[in-house]
Amino acid sequence: MDVSVIIVSYNCKNFLEICIDSVLSSFSNISGEIIIIDNNSTDGTKKFLRKFKHNIILIENNTNLGFARANNIGFANARGKFLLFLNPDTIIGENLIENYIKFYSSKKNVGLLSCRMVDGRGEFLPESKRNTPTQSIALKKIFNLNTGYYSELDTYEFGKVDVLCGANIFVEKNKFNELGKFNEKYFMYGEDIELSVKSKLKGYDNYYFGKNSIIHFKGESNDDYFRHIKNFYGAISIYQKNMGSSTHLLNMLTNVFLKLVILFKSISIPKKSMAKNIDFENIFLFSDKHYQTISDRFPKVKSIIKIEEIKKGSYVILDPNFLSYQEIIDLIQNNKSQIFYFLSKDLSFLINSPSKQFQGNIINLT
Repeated sequence: MDVSVIIVSYNCKNFLEICIDSVLSSFSNISGEIIIIDNNSTDGTKKFLRKFKHNIILIENNTNLGFARANNIGFANARGKFLLFLNPDTIIGENLIENYIKFYSSKKNVGLLSCRMVDGRGEFLPESKRNTPTQSIALKKIFNLNTGYYSELDTYEFGKVDVLCGANIFVEKNKFNELGKFNEKYFMYGEDIELSVKSKLKGYDNYYFGKNSIIHFKGESNDDYFRHIKNFYGAISIYQKNMGSSTHLLNMLTNVFLKLVILFKSISIPKKSMAKNIDFENIFLFSDKHYQTISDRFPKVKSIIKIEEIKKGSYVILDPNFLSYQEIIDLIQNNKSQIFYFLSKDLSFLINSPSKQFQGNIINLT
């Protein structure tokens, strides 16, 4: 088998459904399996996943084991030569995995591989490519001084980088095992940084593949804001302790400081807001088809087959029965002035998550 796609899920059923469909669409020319490790979701995810009979292995945890440990469980059950660790709130193009395999197989000394990530509005996510977070760089990140935290490699370029994002990491299975897998001391965040650094310390090169893009609806798999803050800055503390070169005293002081940062951030920064509702007067369906379920919900919807046909700031429903997932990714990257909603292939719902500042919308159509 060529590849095992490993996805950890937790209460993001609708986003996961579209993610799975995009991954299955990429299996045309390669052999693959999807391994879903569910961390005790309560939103119907497990019931939805149990209906799959082929290509998908479901592993159900009785509690939330965290990202690192759950991914390692997926690795233990994987049969593919390669692994793709993928977040459940992502959409990939049909040729992404095939391109990963071709590149990995054609170049020596590859450690980890990833690509350009954009949010639901098509905006580039800078965590796609990062530098090694030294203590000084980590402190700058804490104070939102991002100088040195992100790689200066151009977003559309191809090249070596220090750190890749755990939302989308491709690696040979044997090398992942050689690197010691994900460190399970991390509950969420930080495990990708440590894995990337370990890859470099082993003498491998980590590559950023800017010519390929995926959509990452950032934050949809983690809707508890305080937990997000605690996990993120806690991960920095664990990383500095495990991989940093500073003294024990400095590590202790850093740890105390990070706990104060967690407290301050959890109090001072507001939670994600809900995304705005659709403007019923200004909505379009990007498709050559007419769907009664769409018309019933949005009586004034108009079908289009060219994005140039509509004005900026319009609401556009993207139909995966008409467009390929790669065409959908390209559309949102090149038309940031529009507001896109993503239609499920079975026409049962729409999703929208325009940026990390907004909790995504889910609109049921049945």
